[in-house]
Amino acid sequence: MYKNLITFVLLAFFLIGCATGPGPTKDEVPDKAEQDKINDPRAIRLEYAQQLLEKAQQQKQPRQNQSYLEIIQILFKNEPGGAELRLIEEIISLVDKNQLSIQQANQLVIDTGRLYFIQEKFLRAQNALDVDMVSDDPEILRWFHHLRAQLFDFSQQNTAAIQEYIKLHPLIKENDKKQTNLGSIWNVLARFSLEQLEQNITEYSFGDDTQLLGWQQLALLVKSTPNRFLLNKKLRNWQVNFPQHMASYQFIQDQLRKRFELLLQPKQIAILMPTNGKLAKPAQTITNGIMAAHFQQPIDNELIIRFYDTSGSESIWPAYKQAIYEGAEAVIGPLTKKHLTELTETEDLPVPTLALNQVIQNQRVENLFQFGLLPEDEAIQVAKNARQDGHYYAAIMVPESSWGKRLKKSFSEEWKKQGGKIVESQFYQTKTHDFSESIKSILNLDESVQRQKNIRQVLGKKVEFTPRIRQDIDMIFLAAFPKQARQIPLQISYYHGEDIPIYATSHIIAKVPDKKANKDLNGIIYTDMPWLLDSTQDAISRENQQSRASYQRLFSLGVDTYLVLPYLQFLEKNNVEFYHGETGKLSISNDGKLNRITPMGTIKNGQSRVIKSLNKTFSDS
Repeated sequence: MYKNLITFVLLAFFLIGCATGPGPTKDEVPDKAEQDKINDPRAIRLEYAQQLLEKAQQQKQPRQNQSYLEIIQILFKNEPGGAELRLIEEIISLVDKNQLSIQQANQLVIDTGRLYFIQEKFLRAQNALDVDMVSDDPEILRWFHHLRAQLFDFSQQNTAAIQEYIKLHPLIKENDKKQTNLGSIWNVLARFSLEQLEQNITEYSFGDDTQLLGWQQLALLVKSTPNRFLLNKKLRNWQVNFPQHMASYQFIQDQLRKRFELLLQPKQIAILMPTNGKLAKPAQTITNGIMAAHFQQPIDNELIIRFYDTSGSESIWPAYKQAIYEGAEAVIGPLTKKHLTELTETEDLPVPTLALNQVIQNQRVENLFQFGLLPEDEAIQVAKNARQDGHYYAAIMVPESSWGKRLKKSFSEEWKKQGGKIVESQFYQTKTHDFSESIKSILNLDESVQRQKNIRQVLGKKVEFTPRIRQDIDMIFLAAFPKQARQIPLQISYYHGEDIPIYATSHIIAKVPDKKANKDLNGIIYTDMPWLLDSTQDAISRENQQSRASYQRLFSLGVDTYLVLPYLQFLEKNNVEFYHGETGKLSISNDGKLNRITPMGTIKNGQSRVIKSLNKTFSDS
């Protein structure tokens, strides 16, 4: 029946395009809007579908349901637009669900899930496809697993996505599409850290799903073995354990070739850092992290590291050129924005260069990468996570400083980008212990007090009164350093705002661990480096003897700088890949900047702990 209807549509197109006869008179010439409609196959298809719908509505069951489903198939052809999608939604609502055969019910599930997916109503799509599909029609099953795989992939429900791609694979006939499907699985696996893969393999109950287990072990081997010779040896053992695995030898070798041809393996690295001045101590802490990571490498690592002092240098170029002249195949540094800006004013650099700061650049400089622990990145991360937690109305409280204004700007822009609304914003003075004016303004207590005064004047006597805070705040974004961070939440609670969630950046923490000092931070939700939030996580940075959190983070910056260096070009070319480091999950944007994704945590009884339930979820907006 589908074939007959589609043939009829094509015939209609042919007849409209080829009909001959007397030309139109002047009065009969259609206006531009009408002419565009005639020349638009989509408009013709929509009009034809509407005519079929009118006829279908006159039919009786079970023929009527079948006609509805056939019209939907016509409308889905060739990327339906808004009008077609609205008509599909209308037709789906007309289908009598009680009169459907099993085959028709399966088709309706596919059509409904497909409609919501195209409309980006992902939660509805997932609900529509949350059924036990039983069908002997391979096309129905292909669509079913394809849509579910896409939905789980989009929402980063990674294991579920891989399982659906595995089920989809034998239903695909074309070899090129099979390769695409394998690539989709590989891209999802790229999101897992080594720790996640190890945990999955240890804890996950695979049952008979050797395909999923094989994929996880394959990804673990590739991620944990940077030496290609050793990796090929391990892969031979993997193939013995998984002889029937869907990841073919050729597919694996293609992925390894892409990976290793982009890996940087320098024999000599130059480190450009100041050894004197106000930046000497942070520079030394970063360098300590670099060397700690270096000494964790295998004994046969013959990498040469040379140091170049940039203290007091007006220009970075003398030290940089000397490093290149003396054989550097990669450069770490510079540290200052001034020196980095010099590098951004050239078109390209001779070797990969990882600067330890970030500045705005007018053009992409070849071989220049920028890596820093910017507070703006954390403000953006907080905004994303708070929106994913379901908050919509946000208030902002930041210090009256350039630092506070930068965080306010970053949070506000990301919050609005994520569809949230800023209802109040206040600056506070840092040289005070009393933040009541800013807090009362955020909570609208001034208006509540004024209402009480007005009532008292009308009644002419004192009245019982409890100030009432505004009800349209879902959360407060607080930018603060430890001293203010320990005081402001207590004062918010004093003014009846104890039920409003407070989100912050890592700057609220002075020392880790410091149970006594951090007790006043109980309940605050904040973002920080993985190893600082999770005391059980193994990290090179635990070798650092610094107690101050700011220096612990700089040490971790040094560790990740060294470890991510070989992967810079690989990450730049593969934007689905991440490096799971001690500062967070790292990726590289088109401008060469390293972006960090950090976990969210909270303080409970003065101790930091990771919030486990902050995975990306669907929302229909």
